[in-house]
Amino acid sequence: MALASRKNDAIYFGFGLVLAIAVEMIATSLPADSFLSWRYSDLMPREPVTGLALIPITMWTIVPALTILLVRFAHVEPD
Repeated sequence: MALASRKNDAIYFGFGLVLAIAVEMIATSLPADSFLSWRYSDLMPREPVTGLALIPITMWTIVPALTILLVRFAHVEPD
């Protein structure tokens, strides 16, 4: 059961991270006057190779991890 749980967690995190990176890359590469685009200040820390903003990517990693932990902590097995 633990191996299946780890595999599911890896799929969950992997999908979320890929989706977050794709959204960041698309939204920041659209023209500035586009409705779905955004820009970051020069103060935003960025990943040096891709230029992706680190805080949103970190949030997309930490929030799902906390969600899984809270759900597992709150889950009660029926008798």
